[in-house]
Amino acid sequence: MKKIVKVVIERGQDGLFSAYCPNYEYNGKYSFGGFGDTALEAKEDFLESVSETKEICEELGESTKEFEYLSFEWEYDLPSMFGCFPYLNISRFADMCGINSSKMRQYASGIATPSAKTASRINAALQQIALDLSGIRLL
Repeated sequence: MKKIVKVVIERGQDGLFSAYCPNYEYNGKYSFGGFGDTALEAKEDFLESVSETKEICEELGESTKEFEYLSFEWEYDLPSMFGCFPYLNISRFADMCGINSSKMRQYASGIATPSAKTASRINAALQQIALDLSGIRLL
């Protein structure tokens, strides 16, 4: 049975990025985490921590069965999202959301934080992009 684990990737006040599971520990005692100068580095470091935890469990003779069923659901703040998906054009994405492109750049850089209502519009636009892309097939 698939085990979906939420992973948060966000930029800290120091400008560095972190990736962590806020509500999950493997076998009730191992936490996964990653850090980096960029959101992509933090994500890669997080995935490395998962591999290292599996190796540790194997060395200690502990169960690694649940690793087969782990699936990660990634949740990003805006600076991390644009860092992990640089092909998203901020200005065009802002237009899609109905948000001023200057304001979106402020959100993307972490200078400003979107309100709950604005975050909802951003999430709706992301879901629309996912839906649009899921229907594409190349000839």
